[in-house]
Amino acid sequence: MTIYKIKHRDEFDFRLVTWGVVALTGAYILVPPVIQSEPVQKTINAVGVAASAISSGQNPIAAIANSGKLDPKWLGKKSPEFLNKTVAIARDLGANPNHLMAIMQFESGLKASEVNRVSGATGLIQFMPSTARGLGTSTSALLAMGEIQQLDYVRKYLMPYKGKLNTIGDFYASVLWPAAVGQPDGYVLFRVGTIQYRQNNGFDRNRDGIITKAEITQLVKERL
Repeated sequence: MTIYKIKHRDEFDFRLVTWGVVALTGAYILVPPVIQSEPVQKTINAVGVAASAISSGQNPIAAIANSGKLDPKWLGKKSPEFLNKTVAIARDLGANPNHLMAIMQFESGLKASEVNRVSGATGLIQFMPSTARGLGTSTSALLAMGEIQQLDYVRKYLMPYKGKLNTIGDFYASVLWPAAVGQPDGYVLFRVGTIQYRQNNGFDRNRDGIITKAEITQLVKERL
């Protein structure tokens, strides 16, 4: 008998979920839909998410964690077209749509026309002028377009981080300071005496002269 040796924990997790998908799919076939309870339905939904992730080479565990639907609290805040597009973007990123909504609300109040008069940052996720140029546009062009079109640039900006936005901390770091993506909560983004600290000193609630990933995450979490 050949015994497969698993060299890495991630490989173990991936194979475990893969075999779980196979087993649960079989169980679904054997259980008639009319007697499937809500927990069973949720399990089946998770199976579908995991299977899709596996087929596309993504981490199925992260995909399940970020497969939640949009919280009803957002429904009255933006149009159905805006919300549906936001959910689609998050799905493409393998991320949680509620995290994206919270970040946009924190950054701009969900307003595509929001402009920071000091830095020139513009739009839903406060695109800096240099960032806009890197995306093939400008802050003036972003300001002139509607919010639905601007979401295309939100997606374009975030796509390089696909599969890495598994927590709201990493998601927000990708917008504020990408070097912090994947770093621990204690990671220091800004220190007193720098222009970045001066522009973001509101994050330093304990006034210790540094802004950590945990501090930026906490403020955005409060929008969930």
